[in-house]
Amino acid sequence: MKPQITILVCLAALMLNSCEDKLETNLTGSLSGVALFKDSYHPVEGVRITTHPYSSAVVTTDDGRFSIDKIAVGEYNLITSKTGYKSQSITLSVKHNQATEVEIILEKSISSENIPTFTANFYPPDKQTVNDINITFRWQVTNTNDSINYGFRLFEAGSPNNPMALTNLKDTFLTVNALKFATWYYWQIEATNKSGQVYSEVQQFKTLTFPSNQIMYTNLAEETAHIYVADTLKLLSVKLISFSHHVWNAKPNHNRTSIAFESAKELSPQLYVMKTDGTSVTRITTSTIGSYFHQNIEYDWAPNGSHLVFTSYDKLYRINPDGTGLTTIATAPEGKHFREVIYNKTGNKLYVLVVGNQAKDRKIYSMNTNGTGMELIYENPSYAISGLSLHPNNNLLLISLDISGFSSDMGRMLDARIHQLNLTTKEITNISIGKSTGTNDLYAKYSPNGGKVIFVNVSNSAGSEPSIWMMNTNGTNRTRLFQNASFPFWYE
Repeated sequence: MKPQITILVCLAALMLNSCEDKLETNLTGSLSGVALFKDSYHPVEGVRITTHPYSSAVVTTDDGRFSIDKIAVGEYNLITSKTGYKSQSITLSVKHNQATEVEIILEKSISSENIPTFTANFYPPDKQTVNDINITFRWQVTNTNDSINYGFRLFEAGSPNNPMALTNLKDTFLTVNALKFATWYYWQIEATNKSGQVYSEVQQFKTLTFPSNQIMYTNLAEETAHIYVADTLKLLSVKLISFSHHVWNAKPNHNRTSIAFESAKELSPQLYVMKTDGTSVTRITTSTIGSYFHQNIEYDWAPNGSHLVFTSYDKLYRINPDGTGLTTIATAPEGKHFREVIYNKTGNKLYVLVVGNQAKDRKIYSMNTNGTGMELIYENPSYAISGLSLHPNNNLLLISLDISGFSSDMGRMLDARIHQLNLTTKEITNISIGKSTGTNDLYAKYSPNGGKVIFVNVSNSAGSEPSIWMMNTNGTNRTRLFQNASFPFWYE
């Protein structure tokens, strides 16, 4: 079985490293040092020294020394590379008008006739960009008559953290999942058999840049549901975050610093928030969540990212991203539940879907963000309503109407079609003009510029696999993007 390691993601908007990244400052210091052999402390000539962020690359002289003058002040990783020696990564600081001195201790390969020899067949290719963040590393050696154990070391450029290190590997490949976007990495393989030990040359590669025109969605094809991000051209689809439990309905805040999502880790669905690098995962809801015909959490971020709003039974709540400040905004009319909630784009109004205990008893209201001024926007007692998405101009609302008129105690829909509601004229237009018979169009969302709509199409038969589609706002050019996927959200 292929070994798999997971490292959490940091989005490209937050972390962009490259071989040419430099610290921009007029303040400088100097950096110098010496490379020494571990066993004898003799100097090592020809060691390539690079820094991240990049300043320059130098090679040690015959006395093992190197120097970099007029290097910008700041925090650096110093990376060493020499064939036959174990690479080192050293974190250091350069200060204004000061000389920083570093001593590098290198371990040398132990050579003999039958020691493994690395070929030039490494993947990822050296100094290349790989169109993924989930990488299967591959290497090749000669002299494989003896049993060989491999060690794997992976350095993230510009990171003060220790490298990822694995030992006693038997295969000549290893998969590492969910690396950071647009980031340079260095890696080295150690091969050991009964004749000795050898280190490969240090290889480097860069991961892909975060997708443009991107969509965040839940992939249901795996045993555990995970959050993915992809571009609308379907050129790539990348697992964004990996968990050991189901996660779905992910939405980033507008500042792209945090992601909220639902999870059944605690058995019943609850709302969680994490940073975009997958750290600081915080469960922010604790009570039983649900409403008539619905047991999931419906929520939205405030446009400034300061808090979230969510629905549960007859209450509409506000809560901070760290789980503090839980406040009741509004209580639904007697006998009704709040089902869905969204902010308008300016953050001064909320739209809510209010449901009763009958499948077609559903109405859309607007209200002030403090819960006052509740005003009926739309109702149609003939059809069940679901989904809310507001156009960037704040004047058009997407909803799904089940025009079959079917009424189910379980809330099942048979012919849900996406409609566009003009909030000024109250005119409503069906845009699911190309939908297949026996399916539902659900979870519609306007694109950030309002020119496209993404949505889910799924058969009305129980247990059917959903797919994510995209179309123009007039319903033309329906295109399937991703199969066995749901809960799409534009990652603006």
